[in-house]
Amino acid sequence: MCDYLIMSKSVIKLVGGQEFALRTDNETMLDSVVDEVSSYLANLKKTVPQNTTAERIAVMASLNIAENHYIAREKLKAEHDFFCQELDSMCDFLEGLNISRD
Repeated sequence: MCDYLIMSKSVIKLVGGQEFALRTDNETMLDSVVDEVSSYLANLKKTVPQNTTAERIAVMASLNIAENHYIAREKLKAEHDFFCQELDSMCDFLEGLNISRD
């Protein structure tokens, strides 16, 4: 049995000019996500031809967000790999010192 129960909260959020009924455990995080998506949609609407469908704009925004997520994930992976290599080097160095603990 769980020691705690996570309660989802129903909220109404405006995303790209449309209302959505959403559930969240973290409204602050949801507000940030909604702001980011709305920003992408607004910026795209300014740059695409006026006859571009809302669905196409939404797909373009999704692709932009997914690309940014991919770049951030790859950067995090590269940083992780770098730190692992550095730690391995430090361990090799310390093992090479062959210091006795007597």
